[in-house]
Amino acid sequence: MSTLIKLVLMAIPDIVAEVTKLLGPEGPLSVWEGYEHRESQIAMAKEVCLALTHNALALIEAGTGTGKTMAYLLPALLNGKTAVVSTGLKNLQDQIFYKDLAHIRHYLGDAFEDDFKAAILKGRENYVCLRALRTRFLRKSTIRNLKNPDDWRLKLDEWLEETETGEKNEIPEDVSAAIPAEAVLTTPTSNCLGPYCPFKHRCFYNLAKKRAQDADLILVNHDLLLADLKAKLDPEAVGVLPDYAAIIVDEAHLLEDKATKWFGYDLNVDELDHMSKLLADLLTLPEHDLLPKKDELVELLEKLDLSLQCLYENVPFGDLAFLYPDEPESREQNDYIKQILNSIAFLTSTISQYLPDAKPDEGEVDPGTASLPDLERLDVYKAKMALYNENASFIADASDPDFVYQKEHSSHRLVLSAMPLAAGCILGDILKRSHKAVIMTSATLSDDDTFQFFKRRFDFDDVMTLKVDSPFDYPKNTLLYIPRRMPDINYEKDKFRLRFVEQTVDMLRTSKGRALVLFTSYHDLKACSDVLLQALPYQVLTQGKDFTDDKTALLSEFARDRNSVLLATSSFWQGVDVPGESLSVVIIYRLPFTPPDRPINLAREKMYDRKKINYFAQYSLPQAILTLKQGVGRLLRTGQDRGLLALMDNRLITKGYGKKIIRALPPSPLTHDFDEVLAFLEAL
Repeated sequence: MSTLIKLVLMAIPDIVAEVTKLLGPEGPLSVWEGYEHRESQIAMAKEVCLALTHNALALIEAGTGTGKTMAYLLPALLNGKTAVVSTGLKNLQDQIFYKDLAHIRHYLGDAFEDDFKAAILKGRENYVCLRALRTRFLRKSTIRNLKNPDDWRLKLDEWLEETETGEKNEIPEDVSAAIPAEAVLTTPTSNCLGPYCPFKHRCFYNLAKKRAQDADLILVNHDLLLADLKAKLDPEAVGVLPDYAAIIVDEAHLLEDKATKWFGYDLNVDELDHMSKLLADLLTLPEHDLLPKKDELVELLEKLDLSLQCLYENVPFGDLAFLYPDEPESREQNDYIKQILNSIAFLTSTISQYLPDAKPDEGEVDPGTASLPDLERLDVYKAKMALYNENASFIADASDPDFVYQKEHSSHRLVLSAMPLAAGCILGDILKRSHKAVIMTSATLSDDDTFQFFKRRFDFDDVMTLKVDSPFDYPKNTLLYIPRRMPDINYEKDKFRLRFVEQTVDMLRTSKGRALVLFTSYHDLKACSDVLLQALPYQVLTQGKDFTDDKTALLSEFARDRNSVLLATSSFWQGVDVPGESLSVVIIYRLPFTPPDRPINLAREKMYDRKKINYFAQYSLPQAILTLKQGVGRLLRTGQDRGLLALMDNRLITKGYGKKIIRALPPSPLTHDFDEVLAFLEAL
């Protein structure tokens, strides 16, 4: 008997029946404006109930329009277990907390014996830092060029008194517009003083964490969830989040990329350089004259500064690439870089050992005058130097074949990294050993009718799976266009681009704009944008050019101007929710295969070759299908939407793998006839 059948037989029907009633056509949500009863939503909700009841692991693909948020929120709230809901996108996090949970509380309050408690928690950088505000931003040198600085400061003080969250994005527009650089309002984790901060009892981030302590449901993002899971690998460590019994991961297709960062090792050389200089300045204060090992510390910091300068000079300048190129002529350079990193590891370790320990002052401090006691500030640097030692040591050793070692050296920063090639398997093992209920859901988890790709990436075996199709009528409301004849996209790039622009202009003139045009690179976007700007009589919004690359502002303007056209790259393949006529056409330049020249992709391909696994069939193609499904999902957002999907990469019909990709897409009628496309657009 399969695990799934056992779970079904063991299921406690009360919660399932209650959720089915609440989501049914006559349920209390039926009076919610815009609510649509969906059988697929109820099917998903039942699966979530089973997983929560039995602490099981479930993978659920819910097609666009399923209403998956309600399908997991209601079971989570009714189950009685403290649950963490993790999303990959901030706008979805806000929508769930401020809209969906508010609707549940308003329309379904009677379903709960006691009003449930929900809390939202974001990364530290989203909250105004009072220490940064007092020590950096409100200084005269910062505000002296502002008009009416006293009025401006009064408005900010009023907001600080009124705000419940302290989130940057809630600062009034007339105030935020006067801020020369929003970054000065926050403090990154690397510079946070934690328990030693004089503002710790009023810290907005700490207050948000305190609200989460008392919540039945905690809404976080993937970074916070992964930070918590990583911290709790050490049984004695304190996690980022309070204890919870269930994890629900929305937008789960984003999780592996996030895990690659969290289970890797980073050495931000600019950050370490800045920190060592701050520490050196601190040691010059008279009160540290009698500090044990002071002279040794000063000497070590001087040596560290020299080692960092050697890194800047010897790590090749340029974009993301291998840190240690596997070429005979690079071996001497590789050895020298490893030698420098070992020196940095030794120096940071010794500095950490020489710095004194301190205990945080639990008393309240006057925020207007207080500064951090120097001994406690040294203790903060002590912990950070120890972390730099760990990261530099691992990157210098470079002996683990399951990691890729890479560098990014630009005019803005130098970062060295060791990234795991199979972060999903590391995370999957953590989730399985947690013995918690884990529900992972997205509109794109499968590349065909199975979940084999996703299960393989996370090393899942005994797992519940459910796939519910979109309730939208794709055969009736959409048309899929793939041109039969196009220049070769790899060998005739200029000719392909010319043909793409010609057909795109014809389509968008016929549709009167109303289109999202998706690219896989800024290079292709830029090459096409200049021509489209000149050829189209509508507003053409371009990512990276308009609104200083602000995604929210771009989407807001795109939705406002019904006839506008939006040209965008990877971040707009998902998280774009523009219902109605403003988005009636989605045009995709080329298939979104992972960039083959990225170090992590090249290293993954070698790893697959060692294991005698076909990299293209088992990784590259399934990954491209999931990304393409995300882009296609931007077209229909409600049951009333209609539109055209144009996939201009005709490898879909010239290559053998094209049939598999098309089968994975929603069931839109397919045409290769451009006249039929124009007729369809005329009728929209």
